[in-house]
Amino acid sequence: MNKSALTLEQKKELIEKKKQKKLVQKLIVGIILSIIILLGSINIIPGLNDLPRQLRFIILFILALPVQAWVGS
Repeated sequence: MNKSALTLEQKKELIEKKKQKKLVQKLIVGIILSIIILLGSINIIPGLNDLPRQLRFIILFILALPVQAWVGS
């Protein structure tokens, strides 16, 4: 279908679908990163316990940045 042949309502619907797809994508990324951050915070992830405490906090901080900045926007 030619994009110029779309009606105004169809264009709005297409834009809404794109927005919804982006929001779902942000939600999924946020859930995945949040689970990793949670498990890293309570020392369930194997090998993360062996790292120095400050390094572990830096890694968790780096993982938390996209959750707050990109997913939260």
